[in-house]
Amino acid sequence: MNSGISKKIWFGGSMEKISIFISGDFCPIHQAEEVFLNDFDEKRIFDDFEEIIQKSDISVTNLESPLTQINEPIGKSGPNFRTDPEIAKTIKETGFDLVTLANNHIYDQGEDGLNETITSLVDQDLEFVGAGNTLSEAQTPFYISIKGLKIAFINFSLAGLWCANENHGGSNSMNLIDNFNQIRSANQNADIVILIIHGGHEHQHYPSPETIKRYRFYAQSGADAIVAHHPHSIQGYEVYEETPIFYSLGNFLFPPYRDKDYEKHWFEGYAVVLKIKDGKINFKILPYEQCNNEEISITPKSKESEIYNRIEKISNKLDDEEFIKSKFEDYVENKKENDFLKRWMGFNLDYILYSLYILKNHGFSEFLKIFNGKRDMQLLNKVLNHQTQREIANKILEDYLNKL
Repeated sequence: MNSGISKKIWFGGSMEKISIFISGDFCPIHQAEEVFLNDFDEKRIFDDFEEIIQKSDISVTNLESPLTQINEPIGKSGPNFRTDPEIAKTIKETGFDLVTLANNHIYDQGEDGLNETITSLVDQDLEFVGAGNTLSEAQTPFYISIKGLKIAFINFSLAGLWCANENHGGSNSMNLIDNFNQIRSANQNADIVILIIHGGHEHQHYPSPETIKRYRFYAQSGADAIVAHHPHSIQGYEVYEETPIFYSLGNFLFPPYRDKDYEKHWFEGYAVVLKIKDGKINFKILPYEQCNNEEISITPKSKESEIYNRIEKISNKLDDEEFIKSKFEDYVENKKENDFLKRWMGFNLDYILYSLYILKNHGFSEFLKIFNGKRDMQLLNKVLNHQTQREIANKILEDYLNKL
């Protein structure tokens, strides 16, 4: 049964059922951009979802690329995306009402790219949340009244160079104190608070212990439903103290963008339909395949049962603390050996041990002298400010320090 029941919401209740469609990472780049601009047919691309998207009271997707002609990529590790502003029109024609912008790519082309994105959305009467030209705009929830109920959407992303601050615009940042205050304020102004998070560890089917702890705290803080994406893989869900938490929906429509072999988790995802009536939130999970076999489309029926069973299997392990801890340790070990130190920090084992020795015995100022280039400093900045990378780095450093 693809459904669940969550908490009693203490308001008068709606006479009619409200349905809210929420999907994960939507990144219409490369092949998808060509299809959306030249051969757009929402029924062919979105299959059975087209009707669900259009008939829901509000449909939401995460726009994972700026809509801009500007090609001025910011300095960051990882790819810089952009796609044609005209795609805002096809997003609207598909039936989406609201796009979440808090993610690690919306600021890929800097301030001007973000401005053009916002302008493109406004021109199509598409609502947005989670990013803005100022910190205040980025942190502002989106409110909507549907059938007598006022609903607040809060959207934020893992911290990084793409986040708004006092100097420039960008995404609303994952910051525990700010996020708590945003949830509390939204609760004072709305009947229901839906939290949409762009965070978690990439290419991992199980959330880390810290991620589970953090999202449960947001539930305790007053979020009535929590939906997350960014890992590019499906993760499980739970109902925690009557609040449904979906740890990662996976990709919604995200074509491969590198010349490499992609694992099957890249092509699998699920959307969520929240159904609100009489003070209760129910939900339905909608599994699908996307952009497989070079076809820019979503096919809900192809592997629906297989993907759903995998989601349930993952979900059943979320309360097993030792299992979740072991999965994260395996993940960190793999990152340490194959990715994190080599690509993000550029260190070999001897170099990081030497760095740690300097940090431990001579202080932070001497430690910083090891980083003698702009790229080194950018990578260090990412590790220090990026919540998920900091979590990995902390674990790696803890393991190494225990060996010294």
